[in-house]
Amino acid sequence: MNKYLLLLLLFTLFGRAQDTSAIRLVDLNEIILWAPKENDSLLAGPMAIQRVDFSKLLARSSGQNLNDALRGIPGVWAQNAFNMNQDLRVSIRGFGARGAFGIRGVKILLDGVPETTPDGSGQVDHIPPVLLSSMDVLRGPQGAWLGSGASGALVMRTRDDLGAAHWELDGRLGANGYQQLTALVQNNHNNGHSLWMINQQSAEGYRANSRYQSQSALYKRLWRGTLQGKWRWTGLYFKSPEAQDPGGLTLQEWLESPSQARKANVDFDVDEQVTHAQSALNWQLDKGNTQSNAYAYISYRDFSATLPYKTGGATAFTRWYGGGGYQTTTTKRWGLLGWGASYQSQKDQRQRFDNLNGTVGSAWSDQKELYTESALFSHFSRILGAFTGSGSVRVSRVSIGVDASSTEYFPVSPSLSIQWNKPKDWMMYSLWGSSFETPTLNELSQNPYGSGFNPDLTPSTYRSWDIGAKSTRSGQPWSVALFGIWGNNEWAPYTISGLGERVFFRNQGVSKRLGAEFHWEKTWEKWTWSHSGQWQKTVIDPVEEASPNHLPGVPAHQYWMALSRQGGGWSLSWEHLWAGGVFVSNSSYQQTKASYQSHVGFSKTSTWGGRSLRLHGGINNLWNASLLDQVRINAFGGRYFDPAPGRTFFMGLNYRR
Repeated sequence: MNKYLLLLLLFTLFGRAQDTSAIRLVDLNEIILWAPKENDSLLAGPMAIQRVDFSKLLARSSGQNLNDALRGIPGVWAQNAFNMNQDLRVSIRGFGARGAFGIRGVKILLDGVPETTPDGSGQVDHIPPVLLSSMDVLRGPQGAWLGSGASGALVMRTRDDLGAAHWELDGRLGANGYQQLTALVQNNHNNGHSLWMINQQSAEGYRANSRYQSQSALYKRLWRGTLQGKWRWTGLYFKSPEAQDPGGLTLQEWLESPSQARKANVDFDVDEQVTHAQSALNWQLDKGNTQSNAYAYISYRDFSATLPYKTGGATAFTRWYGGGGYQTTTTKRWGLLGWGASYQSQKDQRQRFDNLNGTVGSAWSDQKELYTESALFSHFSRILGAFTGSGSVRVSRVSIGVDASSTEYFPVSPSLSIQWNKPKDWMMYSLWGSSFETPTLNELSQNPYGSGFNPDLTPSTYRSWDIGAKSTRSGQPWSVALFGIWGNNEWAPYTISGLGERVFFRNQGVSKRLGAEFHWEKTWEKWTWSHSGQWQKTVIDPVEEASPNHLPGVPAHQYWMALSRQGGGWSLSWEHLWAGGVFVSNSSYQQTKASYQSHVGFSKTSTWGGRSLRLHGGINNLWNASLLDQVRINAFGGRYFDPAPGRTFFMGLNYRR
């Protein structure tokens, strides 16, 4: 099948060129590094991608985390909305479903700078949603653009300004002791402006032993300097002195008392503490038909945690990571041509100790872990009549080491696409892409043979094919995508009898994902009706011949619907999500029941004399359904289930002046 797309691209390369003003050419660095120049340019690219507007979302949600933003996007499944210890877990087309915690296999960028660590581990606990303006969700392997571990992407942008206001206060309250307070101040300068933000949030949690609290601060400066171009500097600080983990329950424990904590998690005082700081500088220059971008960043994370077992049950690491990149794109008469380079490095000093019922005991291991990735990449687009052909390729060098030993890989990640732009307000496309994913340093350090890295755990590779169509029609946008993804050396977590509850990782073999996604929206007068859905079938080589070959942790199908009304300062919304059952392990056919959840929200905004006041509130899990916050796949002792709260209420006030 791949040869037919290659023939079409060769045809576009050697065919007759056309003036680029006739067709909108999308350079992905607009999407990744800077906001698109046009509202519809996001939809014009040959990829499955969807945007979330946080100015609308925050007016109808609790703003506790990114779960509310991801709920209506096809192909996306989010868990751990109420367990800050393990952070929000996001999977896109099944990638990331089997990570032990946080976000795996999905690249995260904030203002054009990687939030995902170079080794592929991502967290969003330090990014309050109230800070964000928008988020683009890219579905499918994006290795040619974003490097290792990019089988999907979350591209987030913080707010650049407060509009006509100079300062803003935002307060939110909810069930189970949830509270959040944010203050933002904007200062204007001769050649730009700056934005200050501080945020405090905490909650007692629905379950026992699930309390958390955090504080964060951000400074953002935008200006045009004496050097040409636009500049943006961002500094972020985050501290979480407490984030408890209530642990997974067995099915019987869940049915008896869903709000209880697992006894071992209480006895071993399972908790974590995080301090995170980062600084990033971006530069953009538009000169004639050429756009150039560059960035540099450095991040520091200090982490310590206790786990629900004794031997090696207390862990800590200090992590430094950072890097930089440059990219330039030139629009020609015949299309678009670009190239770039990037470099990232990460150093972890990881220690493990015994956990003596919440007290750190004797040292168990101490090792230095290193990860670096350097890359060169290029991109072109070629126009022929109503067709546009595009190609990208990234050549990388990846080095992974522990103490004095290291291993190197040299992945090549290509991407090819063709799109048909003839219709006035919709287009069709076909995209072939690839990605390369290494195990993270944490996963490698879980070595069943002792200290050092697990020598049996190797990188995974994926190839994908998308065929889709989408429309930017005013008042009725829609999109549909069919995809197939073929993987090799896909990995999975597991436990070993006699080694307690430590989670190890192993390569499982060849995998195949086939799926379909759609999104449709209709607006008339003050009403908007939205729908999205997904179906996916995944087959993975079983660990043992008689074992199942399914993908645990994500539903095979889901459907989302939302109805909203805006007018007269009022905003009303109702959304409903139905999801199929989830397999709980690789070695069992046990599956959760299908789930449904409904949420309602409202807001009322009043303005006077350059000021505005917004009151908002709502109900989550309107029908008080029995829901799961997370399924812990392959969990020790059948403790797969993290129950979610029932019906809960929230409210908030936002004042701008």
